[in-house]
Amino acid sequence: MSYLVNPYMVAPAISDFINATGGDSVADDGDYRVRTFTSSGTFEITSNIGGYTYDVLVIAGGGSGGNDGGGYGSAGGGSGGYVKLTSQTGTVQSYAITIGAGGVAPTTAGQNGNKGSNTIFGSVQTCIGGGYGGGKQLAGGSGGSGGGSSYGVGAGGSGTVGQGNNGGNGTGTYGSGGGGGSGAVGSNGGTNVGGNGGAGTSDSITGSSVCYSGGGGGKGQISQGTATCGGTAGNSLTAGTDGLGGGSGGGGYSAPSNARKGGDGVVIVRYQFQ
Repeated sequence: MSYLVNPYMVAPAISDFINATGGDSVADDGDYRVRTFTSSGTFEITSNIGGYTYDVLVIAGGGSGGNDGGGYGSAGGGSGGYVKLTSQTGTVQSYAITIGAGGVAPTTAGQNGNKGSNTIFGSVQTCIGGGYGGGKQLAGGSGGSGGGSSYGVGAGGSGTVGQGNNGGNGTGTYGSGGGGGSGAVGSNGGTNVGGNGGAGTSDSITGSSVCYSGGGGGKGQISQGTATCGGTAGNSLTAGTDGLGGGSGGGGYSAPSNARKGGDGVVIVRYQFQ
């Protein structure tokens, strides 16, 4: 018995690019694949014959703003620590990922906010959770970016070098500081005026420009601090957006007075797959 061999049959090619698994969502941007982790998991590089590199964005959970205690002033939460690493060696291995949660909202009048949790990308990078915003006449906490301090207190919380910036000072009457952001310090409070949240950082690792890790705005008796990609303050306050690591705004005096939670962190990995 004889067998015919098809001369046109060839063995499937092995990719010279990075092959990998993991992520809560996967999208392609031209020849690049983007894996986004919004919950803890594992990024695994299964092959990389050509020795290609990857980029990764690591962002911790943002801090929550303070709660007003009838004193017309509470400060914004700091953003989660922000680090982007480029051209990382694509070694075949697994990277355990922990996604930091945003600080939970305070529920007691005059209470500080809560610090965000750290985000961890294997042994490569740990980003520090955002500092809490100060409640009624209380100082902000340190973190990836520091939380703002409430009115009459002084210096805001300190940020982590290479990950964020300090929170704004509570220097005025009834005007509290904004939380620090990855791109800038939080603004100081003024007389009856809340400080702005520190600016976040825009990045296009996903293929589109997105603002990450902005500080929350501080509350003033008359006007509230603004925020780029963190939460706004006052009676119409907002939370930090999950997946962006922003701090939340300081709570308002009138209902609803409770501050909101900080934004959860994220890990985004980008590599060439074809």
